[in-house]
Amino acid sequence: MAPGSRRSRGILRGIIGLLVAGVLLWLLFRRTDWSELVGALRDVRLAWVGAAQLLLWAGLLARVQRWTYVVRAVHPASYRSMLAASQIGMLVNFSVPARMGELVRAWVLSRLAGIPLARSLAMVALDRVNDVIGLLAVLFLAAVGLARDIDVELPPGSFGNSEAFVVSSGLVRPVAWTLAIAVLACVLLLVGLYVRRDQVLRPVRAVLAPASSALAERVAYLLASFSEGLHVFRSRGDLARAILWSLLGWGADLVGLAAIFVAFDLDFPWYAPCVTLAFVAVAILVPLTPGTVGQFHLPAVAGLLLSAPDVEPARAKAVAIVDHLSMLVPVTALGLYCLLRERLGLLEVVRRSLGRGSAPVVGPEPSG
Repeated sequence: MAPGSRRSRGILRGIIGLLVAGVLLWLLFRRTDWSELVGALRDVRLAWVGAAQLLLWAGLLARVQRWTYVVRAVHPASYRSMLAASQIGMLVNFSVPARMGELVRAWVLSRLAGIPLARSLAMVALDRVNDVIGLLAVLFLAAVGLARDIDVELPPGSFGNSEAFVVSSGLVRPVAWTLAIAVLACVLLLVGLYVRRDQVLRPVRAVLAPASSALAERVAYLLASFSEGLHVFRSRGDLARAILWSLLGWGADLVGLAAIFVAFDLDFPWYAPCVTLAFVAVAILVPLTPGTVGQFHLPAVAGLLLSAPDVEPARAKAVAIVDHLSMLVPVTALGLYCLLRERLGLLEVVRRSLGRGSAPVVGPEPSG
């Protein structure tokens, strides 16, 4: 593709992202009581926000530690290289739409650790699977929490609504229990693929074959490839440690979010951080807006009001603003620090990871 065409597509993606962000923010903040929102921001307890920051930083570092069990099973690499690749990739994810950060993450690891780019891409993909395991745990807790026999009333101004809006438990409960069962099924499928791959693939083929034999073989191939990827771990102990670090990373995010709720003096049930984090995590799986603006805030408010309906809408929106800024601080600071330490430029890594420059430069492994 010609450079001009690529540049045009990049500009178009940026314009679309800005438009989507604008629409989402308009939906969220129209009919907002701004005096209440500003008052909530002014009264926030900064000590609890600081505690949330520490937990969010710990969550990022836990995810890097999780990745070490994947990378070092295949190729020697320093924690410094994996930290740089992870944080620069995450910075790109929050700066450039379309989740380009995963390509950047693979390119940076390839450059710093001397790992072939194709293998580095596979390591990134496998780490995403580990991340999904932690997300599944959060989704399960959120589903169990929402599966209660209580109608939820969203007051006026929640999402621009002029009248109160009631969400019936008759709608929420079956959806929540279906989600919980689906999550458990996914976990059992993952375990089955690792322990008894052939016994799992056989019924998958049998179920899908009547609809389409090609689809059955395609799904079986993808599941088999995933199963082979799990065996990259040097031992089942390494796999268990990787999953544990994934759970610790997500757990740090949950406790950090709860600390932000406390900073705003919210009265919330135990599952409110799980529901809010689950809504946000699913909504930003594929970043569409610059810095996930709007794309983060709308589901954060929806999750909080759905799980803690007594919270005032303006205060919930203030929570979403502070939560978003709290997340951006470690992502931006660590990403920029790693770029400076490795003497890389943000535009350079994006261009080279997309094949617009020279191939990854393989050099000596950084110390540390």
